[in-house]
Amino acid sequence: MNQIFRRKFKIIVILMNEEIKLVVAQARSRDDNRNIVRVNEDTMNSIEIYTGDIIEISGNRTTCCVAWPAYPEDQEKKIIRLNKWTMTNAKVEVGKKVSIRKAFTKNANTVVLEPINMKLKEDNYLERFIQSKLINYPIIEGDIVLVTIGLNKEIIFRVKKTLPKGILVISTNTNINIINKKQLYLNSDDDLNNYENLGGLNDKIRELREIIEIPINHPEIYDYLNIRKFKGILLYGPSGCGKTSLIKSIVDQTAVNFISLNFLDIFGKYAEEFEKKLIDIFREAVNNQPTIIHIPNIDLLAPNNPNNILVPEKRVISLILELIDKIDPKYTIFLIGETNDINAVNPSLLQPGKFDILINIDRPDEKKRLEILKNLTKNEFLYDKIDFHELARMTEGFTGASLKLMIDNAKLNAIKRNFSNILDIQEEISLDRLNGLKIISDDFNISLKKIKELMALNNSTEK
Repeated sequence: MNQIFRRKFKIIVILMNEEIKLVVAQARSRDDNRNIVRVNEDTMNSIEIYTGDIIEISGNRTTCCVAWPAYPEDQEKKIIRLNKWTMTNAKVEVGKKVSIRKAFTKNANTVVLEPINMKLKEDNYLERFIQSKLINYPIIEGDIVLVTIGLNKEIIFRVKKTLPKGILVISTNTNINIINKKQLYLNSDDDLNNYENLGGLNDKIRELREIIEIPINHPEIYDYLNIRKFKGILLYGPSGCGKTSLIKSIVDQTAVNFISLNFLDIFGKYAEEFEKKLIDIFREAVNNQPTIIHIPNIDLLAPNNPNNILVPEKRVISLILELIDKIDPKYTIFLIGETNDINAVNPSLLQPGKFDILINIDRPDEKKRLEILKNLTKNEFLYDKIDFHELARMTEGFTGASLKLMIDNAKLNAIKRNFSNILDIQEEISLDRLNGLKIISDDFNISLKKIKELMALNNSTEK
């Protein structure tokens, strides 16, 4: 009787415990693909959990994860380190607050998973294999779940349905069902902006990652060697070559605080307005580190036009330089500017200590065009005997954006060819008919001719 009373009393105490609110911080790279979060010892004691226990995390959505101890340098901080997947599931960003508490879990009887980043082939052992990878994995219906295969292959699933509901743990007795294995899963702009999706930019990706990720994930190296953190990075090169995509991927993979400094948003009716906006932006960056401040078309904000430069533009340039100088070397703040023409940028911004890292994103050569084409056509089953090497050779002068437009137009040509009466079709097109849809060489030939005409027109207009 006493044991039953003590057990009930303990449950009542736990239920009465107030939830703990913590500030979200970015997980270290070693935890990127692990279903864990890190909290300090005081937090663990407050909600009566130990390493390996499951906690409930509530942001704009509720999810769950396995608790691990914080790094020694984080023990005094009221933070919780989440990786990108957990942030996605909780619908929060770095710098935002989440509530956590000890989770009360049940064993999952049935879990229905839907792959969202690739097409899976029929395999009698597929469900059993996925189950073996997810033993003891905590889930909630609607979560994104990552399954790593081999060294670098990942399948991303969405948990479509669970029985029962609530926070569940997958066990050897859980029935795993994978739906839509035969359906087409085409990458879209809403899919994850990972580095693998940036064809032809491997060297630029590595250069930018080293500048940004090393001081974020391993500040001890910078401290030990007394290295000055670079504040400003300028990406320059023709439009459509991947500057913005590269920045989006960096932000997406590191989950840093991101601020876009738009030219039109800065200039208000009065000079005091843009000064206040700039100061507020830099203050926000300081308060929510690590932060990337993105400045698209930086040449509009700080033009190189010494003869006709206007007074407001002078004040903007002066204030930006002043704010950059005031960034404490200990802060993890990066300014990334973009321009199509480096000569159009005011040279005062290119001085040491300002935008002193210059990365040229130029038009891809034939080898890089082939990488981009292969990257953009990952779903090989859509393409029927396409010679991408020949396409890479024939698309000299194309940017990544031009190649993407060519492929999209080829797909539209395939739709017109396969569904000549598409405007008259009212019902949903069946999966069997969609699976028979193929893009052929003629679709690309028509598209290639159209894109070349468009590029010639643009070139003649610029002249």
